[in-house]
Amino acid sequence: MDANQKKYAMKRIADQLSLRLTLLREKCMTVPKKLTDDEKLSLIRNQDVSLYRTAKLTDTIDDAFDFRYRNPEPELDRKSYESQERVLRNTASFTQDAVMLGDEKEAMKLIKEFCGN
Repeated sequence: MDANQKKYAMKRIADQLSLRLTLLREKCMTVPKKLTDDEKLSLIRNQDVSLYRTAKLTDTIDDAFDFRYRNPEPELDRKSYESQERVLRNTASFTQDAVMLGDEKEAMKLIKEFCGN
């Protein structure tokens, strides 16, 4: 491979790694349990949530009351993400090493396996 081919191959591997890590992050997000209507009603009755100042009579319960601190945000399952991330990064690194140091046929085979084309 000449320098331009190596540069292109390295960029392609890096782009594919970035895409896979983004998809992995989305996959490893835990979706928190949403509050049920009964739980919301209980919070309102116990005055554990505040009424928005801009609330109108026609607003829904979610628009009228501040449940932000009661509905947790999605969280990353770090253990799962980090173990799979390590595998992806190692595979990408091995593929990059093959491009820079190895045989051209072997490098093309590894790129095809890693990039899926």
